[in-house]
Amino acid sequence: MTAFHTSLQSQNLFLRPLTSQDASELYKRILSSLDSLHPWMDWAMDPYFAPYAQERIFSHQLQWRSTTGSRAYGMFSRETGELIGEISAHHINYEDNSAQLGYWICKDYQKKALMREAVVLMTRYLLEEKQMERVFVYCEAGNARSLQLPKALGFQENPILKDFTVNLISKQYNDVYVFSRTTTDGFPEFSCSWG
Repeated sequence: MTAFHTSLQSQNLFLRPLTSQDASELYKRILSSLDSLHPWMDWAMDPYFAPYAQERIFSHQLQWRSTTGSRAYGMFSRETGELIGEISAHHINYEDNSAQLGYWICKDYQKKALMREAVVLMTRYLLEEKQMERVFVYCEAGNARSLQLPKALGFQENPILKDFTVNLISKQYNDVYVFSRTTTDGFPEFSCSWG
């Protein structure tokens, strides 16, 4: 399989791997959205300290250097140039040509359909350019906003994984909903490119 591109673009977004120069902005974005991230993301610790953002970027960079590691991209607004979140392809399985999406967007940019656009862009890239056969999205029960997105984009619902995770706040076992897509048919139409 060919290497992942380091630049993906759509109508309103530009995706690229984060560098150490992005650490300060990443820290600010995570901190401003911590109340919505902390219940669902094990890396979004409360309290969240500035060095954690640098460590996160370094971890992403190590994955990029690995032939089988995850590929995380910073999401940037093409209008403002600001870092607004992250999206990644992880749990990449080169034997059955599948990958799982992970994503988050900061509070200031929620409810603007930008996360929807990022998921379409990344799914198109994985299915069309990388020729993956299936793209998955896993969402914990209770995370209503995340659950709405794959449903709205026509991802197929797969069997629920019962008691699959432990909720970071309640410490109770939590079900996980699994969604998948094998084609981009029916996706919203907007320009996507990579290079």
